[in-house]
Amino acid sequence: MDNFIFHQLLLDQPLVALFTTVAVGLLLGRFSIKGIQLGSSGVLFIALLAGHLGYKVPGGVGTLGLVLFVYCVGIGAGGRFFASVARDGATLAKLAFIIVATGGAVTWLGAKWLHLPADLAAGILQGP
Repeated sequence: MDNFIFHQLLLDQPLVALFTTVAVGLLLGRFSIKGIQLGSSGVLFIALLAGHLGYKVPGGVGTLGLVLFVYCVGIGAGGRFFASVARDGATLAKLAFIIVATGGAVTWLGAKWLHLPADLAAGILQGP
């Protein structure tokens, strides 16, 4: 009976669900199995489970989480990123051009072969 009340509380109160997800995820991340820990990634796994169970979080939290994630990745890899671009920028630009040109050519050939209209082919190239 108490499990049902707690489950209903998490379904009805998005803030409680959010903080419970973070707390349980951080606890999960602290456990070590054969020297391996999930760390803060434990929150991700618990959040996936919470979403599967139907728990919701307040609107805007996902966007804020994404912004904080991108910020942290930028802080962690920013110096290496710019050093890599300075060192390998021309090679990376050529590789990017080859990848995009190959995708365009495959889309164009597929559209011709399947007799697709140009607007549909452009949408296929663009992706979801």
